[in-house]
Amino acid sequence: MKNMGPSAVMRHEHKMIKDLLKQIHEQVMDAMDSVSLEFELLQMLGQHNVKEENVLYPMIDQLTDSKQKEEIFSKMKDMKLVPRTCCCDLI
Repeated sequence: MKNMGPSAVMRHEHKMIKDLLKQIHEQVMDAMDSVSLEFELLQMLGQHNVKEENVLYPMIDQLTDSKQKEEIFSKMKDMKLVPRTCCCDLI
């Protein structure tokens, strides 16, 4: 499932979202109008979220047992979040 199917699509969309954020950042830094890119990003995020909620997450639920889910949630709780110190960390 890693190189095909829903998870591959979602990873590709994550890259596209990151690229859009970079483009918006560059336009804002150059005092250019970024409204159309921002609109595109919002649409992409909305569609992406629907796919995660209605396709990817239910698929993960079907493919994992309760022990695996507990392990996943435990690892997520232990993850250390790295706060962003400035907007340029997006690049």
